[in-house]
Amino acid sequence: MKPHNRKPATICAGFVFLLLASRAGVAPFPSVDREKAVVAYREGNALFDQGLFSQAIAAYNQAIAEDPQYVQAYHNLALASEMVDRQQAIAAWKRFVDIAVDREEYKFDVARIRARIQILESLPPLPDSLLASRYVPESGDYYWQVSRGSEGEE
Repeated sequence: MKPHNRKPATICAGFVFLLLASRAGVAPFPSVDREKAVVAYREGNALFDQGLFSQAIAAYNQAIAEDPQYVQAYHNLALASEMVDRQQAIAAWKRFVDIAVDREEYKFDVARIRARIQILESLPPLPDSLLASRYVPESGDYYWQVSRGSEGEE
């Protein structure tokens, strides 16, 4: 007796699944655009370096939208968030841990970040005047002024 060929039935079932998923508005597999994610990540880094933390957060979120497994983007998102809102930073660190926990190369980072989360959660809330998002360097920074007149600066 000749064996029954199931290949056409399997292909047909897969096609039907894709057709139904597309009609339901559900993407069967999320698309990842790594190049766009890297561009957004680098833009976030440049904004972070300029002290533009809210804009950096937006860029890191764009990188994550393009590649939901982009561990470094979650890490830098959490760092930028610490400069804007502690609760937002804690949530970002937790997402970093969720993504990185099973990756051997991030084993020590995950342990360090878990400790950081515990510390951040245990700290009392800052008064509004001390929030990092309210810091304005142009208003006068004593240490900046002192460093400008120190030795070696001419």
